[in-house]
Amino acid sequence: MDFKTDRVFMDMAQGVKNAVTKVRLKSQLVEDTAERYGLSINDNVEELMRECYKKELSKEYLVHGAILTCTNCTNKDVTVCVDGKNFVYHAKKNCDIRAEYINEYDEQKVYGKLEVEENFDASVEGRAYATTQDCVVNKNIPYFGNCLSNPYSIEEKLVFRNNHLEGKENKSACAEGSCKYLMKLNEGWENYDIDVDFLSFVDDECGRVSGITMTSMLFCRHGGFIYPVTSGQRIEEIVQYVTAEQLNDLQWVNVTPWMVAELNRVLCKYDITTTERIRHFLAQCMKETNKGSWLREGEYKQWNSQQEYEDYFNNNTKYKYLYRGAGYIQMTWDYSYLAFATYMIKQESGISEIVWKSPANEAEGFEERYKIAVEKAEAAGMNVDSFKKIVSEGADYVAEEFAWEAAGYDWYVKGLNSIVDGLVPGKKGEADAVTSVVNRYTPQDSYADRRDYYEETIEVIK
Repeated sequence: MDFKTDRVFMDMAQGVKNAVTKVRLKSQLVEDTAERYGLSINDNVEELMRECYKKELSKEYLVHGAILTCTNCTNKDVTVCVDGKNFVYHAKKNCDIRAEYINEYDEQKVYGKLEVEENFDASVEGRAYATTQDCVVNKNIPYFGNCLSNPYSIEEKLVFRNNHLEGKENKSACAEGSCKYLMKLNEGWENYDIDVDFLSFVDDECGRVSGITMTSMLFCRHGGFIYPVTSGQRIEEIVQYVTAEQLNDLQWVNVTPWMVAELNRVLCKYDITTTERIRHFLAQCMKETNKGSWLREGEYKQWNSQQEYEDYFNNNTKYKYLYRGAGYIQMTWDYSYLAFATYMIKQESGISEIVWKSPANEAEGFEERYKIAVEKAEAAGMNVDSFKKIVSEGADYVAEEFAWEAAGYDWYVKGLNSIVDGLVPGKKGEADAVTSVVNRYTPQDSYADRRDYYEETIEVIK
């Protein structure tokens, strides 16, 4: 049998193993989800997973700079036997990867960054979205030090034989690690099959292609698979300005890891990063949502029916049910939703020609600017359905998908960082200056509540 035939059989065998691994991983994800939520095998666990995916993981599309690792990699030395002689291969250290960005950092693994240089028509914060086709060795995918699996095919053994002609030491080859000579990737990333639609992006070389998320994996035909440990959207920006423990000390409700992560992402994005800015921001959110109890205007009332709920706002408010307040700071009115959607499209698409105007300074033209933003983004190959739903589905959608984002955006639009910076730190009455901007029509007892909440944050946010 020649080495090409041998390689084909080896690849087929590994392909079967990969398929089995994929099924096993899906089963494990289902079991883990059931255990986490205290469900039995008779409950509809996969339906819960779909909901969790849509609410959480769908926000974690991989972009340029996502950190990856491999199930079969190690940063320890490995010994490769070539014609009866052993050679030690050394793994390169993770010199450009910061451990604090990785949950459950494994000191024995090698981590590397996903490179996506060609898809900048579809980007977030200047980082191109990755697609299933971003799987080229040493272009998109780095090497991962040493492989725990030895060379086993004729072709692989020949590669190492060429590294050590006449049984000689080859220090430069050994210094690169064995992964470089063994990695053979599948032709595309695998997306976890959970019956939800993945966003697609325009790949400059392949056209419109499905994006990849934190649940995606890329199989290597030598064994093992590559998977992301960060999405790349938060690597350098994410800082723990506020912890779950602090929110619990302030008696917030519905505190989850995702909620805390989103809060910190938004604090960073909108530069709400000084002690006083964070205190005032949280104090306003505490009043607006009763410490996270409700994210939509009207949820605090007991309605006899959904129809009664809708009729009340449609008949008694100018902004109607669709554009009632939503988010941790309650965004209201149709023009606010249109401006928010336009802002998000401009930010996420990276298209500088899209025009956004602050509703705090502009009185009209919001619908026209929004429509133009959608047209430009879609013409560039961007799927902006999630941002279009801000307008088409209004408050309910924003509360579910953009609750912290809308609050940070509202804070930014109203210039509240500058206002807070001019206040006397720790002085309770200074909260009124923030309240008058966040909600100038709020009654006097609401001013008093926000002063009290600010005082509470002083004891917790140091």
